[in-house]
Amino acid sequence: MLKVALVQLRTGTDVERNVHIAEELISKASTKGAKLVVTPEMTSLLDRRPGELDKKIQTEEQDFALSRFRKLAKETQCCLVVGSLPIKIESGQAVNRSFCIDNAGRVV
Repeated sequence: MLKVALVQLRTGTDVERNVHIAEELISKASTKGAKLVVTPEMTSLLDRRPGELDKKIQTEEQDFALSRFRKLAKETQCCLVVGSLPIKIESGQAVNRSFCIDNAGRVV
């Protein structure tokens, strides 16, 4: 049997705060036996003010949230499905990208 947890949070404009809250919820789910944890769309950042999102997003390789979630997946031995993170792509545009992270911290 696979225990799955769905994490819900109210994402705002502070990436570090959003990630910290998500980490606490993911860790709590893990301690209750979850082996697969799913987070909502725009888990790390939601800023609807024109132009503000572009100032805060990073490439996949540089993204603070993705790095932290990869580390947390390994620490908790949980697979994470991060509903989505805003990511900057080569053209400089923002994309809304989901990530599946295995319990070794690899994006799969």
